[in-house]
Amino acid sequence: MGDSKRLASIDVLRGLAAILVVLQHSVEHYDNTLIHYVHQNVINFGQIGVLVFFMISGYVIPYSQAGSGRDLKSFWLARVFRIYPLYIFVILINLFITFALFRTSVPNLGQALLAHIIFVQEWIGLPNFGGPSWTLFLELIWYGLFAILVFVRREKDAGLLYWGLMACLAAFLVLNVTLQRQLPFGKIAFLVSFFLGYITYLFRTGRLGLDRYRLYFGTSLVLTLVIMFVSYAVFRDDAKPGISFLCILLNWLTATAVFLGLLFLKSDGYSRVLVYLGTISYSIYLLHDTVVYLFRYSRIDSMIYVPLTLPITVALAHLTYTYVERPGIRIGKTLTGRPKAPVPTASLPPE
Repeated sequence: MGDSKRLASIDVLRGLAAILVVLQHSVEHYDNTLIHYVHQNVINFGQIGVLVFFMISGYVIPYSQAGSGRDLKSFWLARVFRIYPLYIFVILINLFITFALFRTSVPNLGQALLAHIIFVQEWIGLPNFGGPSWTLFLELIWYGLFAILVFVRREKDAGLLYWGLMACLAAFLVLNVTLQRQLPFGKIAFLVSFFLGYITYLFRTGRLGLDRYRLYFGTSLVLTLVIMFVSYAVFRDDAKPGISFLCILLNWLTATAVFLGLLFLKSDGYSRVLVYLGTISYSIYLLHDTVVYLFRYSRIDSMIYVPLTLPITVALAHLTYTYVERPGIRIGKTLTGRPKAPVPTASLPPE
C-alpha cells in the first residue's frame, strides 16, 4: 500500500494492538499477585493485541494483493522484504546482547539460527533471538494459504477456505472429545482470526454477501470457542498452568469487537499518534522484548522501568522503521515493480 492509500482505521488498529502487547509484556514483570491473576483468569491484553494483528493481516493481505493480480512471485518478494530486513536486524541485535553484553553461551545455536529462517525456533524449543516471532510462523502459514487461493483462482471466494476450516475444526473437536484431554489448540486457533479478517475484507469490497458473511464469521468463531471450552474448561489439565477459558472468551470477543468496531464505525478523524504507532507497529512488536529484557537484566526496579518500556520502544521503533523497515519495503516494491493497490470502495472510513 502506498502511504497516500493507507487505511487510517487499519493503522489505528495496529497501533492499539502494539500498545496492548507491549503493556502486557511490561506489566508481567511487576511482582503483583492481582495483576497476574487478572492476566490469567480475566483478560489478557497481549492475546487481544495478537488477535487484532492477525485479523488485520487477514484483511490486508488480499487488499495489498489486489493491484498485482495473480503474480505470486511479486507477492512473495513483497512479503520477504517486508518481514525479513527488520527480523534479521533484531536477531543480530539480540545476538550481540547475548554474547557481547551478557557473555552467555547458547546451546544448539546453529540449529536455532536455521530454525529462525521460517520462525519455528520457539515452536520446537530452540533458543530464540527474533523477539516474539512465533506469530510470524502463523503469518507464514496464512501467506501460504492465500497464495494457494490465488493459484486456484479462488482468492475472491471464501467458500473453499471456509469449508476447509470447518472440517479441520470439527476434526479437532472430535479428537478432543475422544481423547478427553487438554490439547494444545490455543496457538492453532489463531489461524481462525486470519480467516475472520479475510472474509471481512471480502464483505467490505462486495465480494461476499451479508448472509454468507454472518454465517462464515459466526460459525467459525463459535466453533473455535466451543473447542476452547472443551479443551481448556472441560478437560483442563491443572498440571499445565495457562489462562482460563473465561479469559480466552473475553479476549476473543474483545478483539473481535475492537476490529469490527474500528473498521465499520465511521469517524471524522483518527489520532495521528495512533496512526503513526500503527505505521511502526512491526518494529514496536519485534523490539519491545529486547527493551524489556535489557531493563530486566540491568537490575533496575520494575516500578521504574515498566512505565519507560513503551516510550523507549517507540523511540527505537521510529529509528528502525526509518532506517531498516522502510528501505526494505522500498526494495521489495522496486524488485516487483508492483503498482499501488486501489483503495477498496466499500464504505471506507475517512482517511
